[in-house]
Amino acid sequence: MVRLLAIALGLLAVGVNAAVAGYVDPTQHYITSWDVSDPNSNYSKSFLAITNPVPKWLDDFLADRADGVEASEAPLIVDGKAYEGIMMCKPHACDSDFIFLYYSPNGGQAWGVLKVDNGAAKLLGAPDQDLAKALLFRAR
Repeated sequence: MVRLLAIALGLLAVGVNAAVAGYVDPTQHYITSWDVSDPNSNYSKSFLAITNPVPKWLDDFLADRADGVEASEAPLIVDGKAYEGIMMCKPHACDSDFIFLYYSPNGGQAWGVLKVDNGAAKLLGAPDQDLAKALLFRAR
């Protein structure tokens, strides 16, 4: 009986942890590739202002969103400022070809880190020193 109670409590704890880990705040705006590719959005305009040229895999993905990987990022907090984020990467090469983009609220300004063909990480958007450290940490 004690063993059954311990198992039941263990399963309950796993369920609670899974529910908390999977929680998505409905009031938070999560950036998607649609935001980045919509020519009328601030996210797209800010993205294009810091990426020139855009790697072919990323350009293709944003054109049709058929062959790429994306994940909305939890807000990045640096020096008390919150940045909205998204990660996109080349299919089957997420460790060597990726971009992390972070935006000021509503996409007015963008910063990022880009890695292509397993080369050195390239900072985008002239981030300040603290934001640059955070971006380079994401590219490890």
